Amino acid sequence: MRDRIPLKEEAFHGDNLCHLYDEHAKRYMMPVYRHFTRKITNMNLKISRVLDIGTGSGLLAIEIAKSLNPDLHITAIDVSEEMLQITQENINKAGLSHRIETKRASASALPFPDH
Repeated sequence: MRDRIPLKEEAFHGDNLCHLYDEHAKRYMMPVYRHFTRKITNMNLKISRVLDIGTGSGLLAIEIAKSLNPDLHITAIDVSEEMLQITQENINKAGLSHRIETKRASASALPFPDH
């Protein structure tokens, strides 16, 4: 297997590019996110926290929050500050700001203690 090619820390930056990503994710990725969420729901997992790494515009985190345990708390991280602004807008529109928090962070340096 080949090694992954690391992306620059700010893979998506610039307001226009981030909004374009969000529009395309809403159009093309939502069926995938809904399918993934249905699979998780069918597993009947007893979880209280989820970490969404590389959240993009937050659509998967929102779909999970809408579909799973109402006490579930989600932390959505991304390296792009501009993307996280769109994520927060989407979270607010969905009325889920009490269940999903955003943080600027890299998957290679998570700002959480082990375990």
